[in-house]
Amino acid sequence: MAWRRRAARGIVLAPGPTVLLQQGQDPLDASQPPYWFLPGGGIDAGESPAGALRRELLEECGLRDLKVGPLLWEQRAVFRFAGIDFDQAEQVLLVRVPVAVEVRPTALESLEALAFRAARWWPLDEVVTTSEVVHPVDLATRLRTAGLLDPPGAGEG
Repeated sequence: MAWRRRAARGIVLAPGPTVLLQQGQDPLDASQPPYWFLPGGGIDAGESPAGALRRELLEECGLRDLKVGPLLWEQRAVFRFAGIDFDQAEQVLLVRVPVAVEVRPTALESLEALAFRAARWWPLDEVVTTSEVVHPVDLATRLRTAGLLDPPGAGEG
């Protein structure tokens, strides 16, 4: 039986433009490759999605005093992590920051600390062309649909 929960994730954009992705790997299954994902996490009881994302970005990335929103899209993530099956309803919100600062986690839970590999500000064109595993797998399409990437062929001619 899967653990159902609500979560908030962020498209954290800095000038460039670049987007913040974190890299993790299942700490209990080394046969699974590392993967890049949007920062964020579970929404606690009584917390709004924006409030949860602010808390998660502070804990996981050290980012403070953020303006969160608007909601870009909703998605469902079904996955296995650390031997637990998750069925997660996620809200993905936009967060703009004035500069791509170094990521410094301030309060990772023990399992998160074991899973955390890296954080990186990705140029948006690299998100489109990378062969690395990125979740959601259609991130580039979603960024384009949200108007955050130029459509194919824009600027050519």
